Amino acid sequence: MERSAQPRSAVPAPVRDSLAALVASRALVWAVGVTAFVTYGTRDPRVPHLGAVADALAAPISRWDSVHFQTIAAQGYVREDLAAFFPLYPLAARAAGWLTGSLLAGGALVSLVAFLAGLYAVHRLAELELGAAAARRTVWLLAFFPAALFFSAFYTEALYLALTAGAIYLARTGRFAWACALGALASATRNTGVLVLVPIALLYLYGPRTDRPPAPARGWRPRYPVRADLAWLALVPAGLIAYSLYQWAKFDDPLATWHVQTFWSRGFHGPFSAVWYAIPETIEAAGELFTGSNDTFESPAAKLALFGALVLAAAGLAGAFRRLPIAYGAYMLVALVPPLSSPWPEHPLMSFPRFLAVLFPLHMWLAIHTADRRRFAAVLVVFAGMLGFLTAKFATWGWAG
Repeated sequence: MERSAQPRSAVPAPVRDSLAALVASRALVWAVGVTAFVTYGTRDPRVPHLGAVADALAAPISRWDSVHFQTIAAQGYVREDLAAFFPLYPLAARAAGWLTGSLLAGGALVSLVAFLAGLYAVHRLAELELGAAAARRTVWLLAFFPAALFFSAFYTEALYLALTAGAIYLARTGRFAWACALGALASATRNTGVLVLVPIALLYLYGPRTDRPPAPARGWRPRYPVRADLAWLALVPAGLIAYSLYQWAKFDDPLATWHVQTFWSRGFHGPFSAVWYAIPETIEAAGELFTGSNDTFESPAAKLALFGALVLAAAGLAGAFRRLPIAYGAYMLVALVPPLSSPWPEHPLMSFPRFLAVLFPLHMWLAIHTADRRRFAAVLVVFAGMLGFLTAKFATWGWAG
C-alpha cells in the first residue's frame, strides 16, 4: 500500500488554515490598534485605567458596546436599556474572567477561542460545498473582512459566528440534535440567533446531507422524509425563551429586549426600510464629498462605504442563492431582514458591516470569485487596508460599527 505523502501527525488543513488566518489578522488588528492608541488615543472615562501598557493592549478590545457587555458581565442587568444585549457572551466572559483574573482578558479569550472555532466550522462547510482551496480562501477573506476587528473585541461577533456556523455544519452532517443545541445557544447570544432555525430546517428537509444519500429534486416538496428527530428544531428558540422569562422576572416585560431598541435609536420602519433611507442619504453624501458635511457621526466617505457594503451584501445574497445550497442563501436573507428593517433613520446603515461580517455565505461566495491568485491577493490587500483603518478608528474611539 502506498503511504500518504502527509505524515499522520500533520495538523489537519481546516485547523492549520483557520489558525493561520486568525494569527495573521489579529496581528494586524493589535499592531494597528495599539499604534493608533499610543499615537492618537486619549484616556476615556468610559473604560477603567489599566496602566499604560494594558490600556494600549486593550484599545482594540474595549470600546463602545463592549462597555455595556462588561457592565452586564460584572453587575448584571442593572438598567433596563441593557436588555438589548443578550446574556450568553457576558456570562461566558465572566466565567473566563474568573479563570484569568481579569474580566477584560476573559472576554478577549472567549472571543479568540470562539473565533478560531468559527473559522474552523466555516472552513469545514466551505470544503464540503466548494473544495479545499476555496475553503482556505474563505477563512482568510472572513478573517480580514473590514469589520472583522470585532471578532477579537469584547463583542458577541466571534461567539455568534462559532455557534451559527457550528450549528449549520452539524446539520449539514446530519447531527441535528447537536445542531439545534448550538442553535439554542445562538438564540441566547443575539436577537437574530434564533433565525439559524431556518437553515437547519432546510438542510433537514432538502439537504445536502452527508448522513443520507443524495435525493432527487421533487419541486418544492422535501427531498427527505420527516421523522421524529425533526422535533429537535423546537430546541432552537430555548435560549431566546429563557432570556425572555428572565426579562419578565427582572423588568416585568418579557419583550424588553425589543422595547428598549428605541432607546438605542432603532425601531421597525417597514421591511428593508434601511435601503430606502440609505439611497437619498448616499446621493447627498456623494455631493458632500466636495462641499463638506455637518454630520459629525458619519463622514460622506463613510456613508458611501456603508452603501458599498449594502451593494456587496445584495450581490453576495444573489450569489449565495445561485452558487450554494438553498440553506445558505436563506440564512443570509433572514439574517439581513432585522438590521435592514429596524434602522436608525438618520443613520440607516449604521453597524451594517459588523452585521455582515458574521454572514459566512458571503465569504464563501467571495471565495468562488477569487479563485485567481492575483484577484484573491488584491481583494485581501484591500480588505486588510480597510480592516486596519477601522481598527485605528475603533481603538481611538472613532465609530467603526
